[in-house]
Amino acid sequence: LRIAMGSHIYLGAVCILLGPVQLSPSARRRWPCVHRWCGRLYLICGLLCPVAGLIFIAAKGRLVGGWNMTLAFAASGVAFGGSAACAGYFAYKRNLRRHRAWALRSYSQVLAPFLYRYYYFALDLAGYRGIEFYKDGRAGGEHCSAVDETCPVRAFSREPWCSRFDLKPTSSKRQSEQNQ
Repeated sequence: LRIAMGSHIYLGAVCILLGPVQLSPSARRRWPCVHRWCGRLYLICGLLCPVAGLIFIAAKGRLVGGWNMTLAFAASGVAFGGSAACAGYFAYKRNLRRHRAWALRSYSQVLAPFLYRYYYFALDLAGYRGIEFYKDGRAGGEHCSAVDETCPVRAFSREPWCSRFDLKPTSSKRQSEQNQ
């Protein structure tokens, strides 16, 4: 697990660091050879990073946020690897308009989980303890059937999602004990 996660983190970090250089028009014009070699490195890391992440997910079984987080991160990894592959393909074919479009998609996909983690770090600094909502994959012991409790908007409301949207929670041990 550590090798897969470590590889995933370091390969993703390489992509994050190379992205601004790759997307800079002035850098592409001044140093096209550097752009090409950095692009090749980005492509290799962009293909291996999601593979390492998927190996980690497969070995772990389920991530801390439950199945919705597991499936979302797996889909995001596939989208990242696929968009990096498309960017490389269109660069090889010299279709620069489509290459740039796929490169932007790829970079946005690699930034999303990175920013997601900083979002929770910033919330933690502000006093919000969101990770407490992921014990056993349920939000505060409640699980609403119609609303995804892992939605980031949850951070801005101290109310349970169920009462906020007038939904009835599915039965939970804690709730049945409170009702007695």
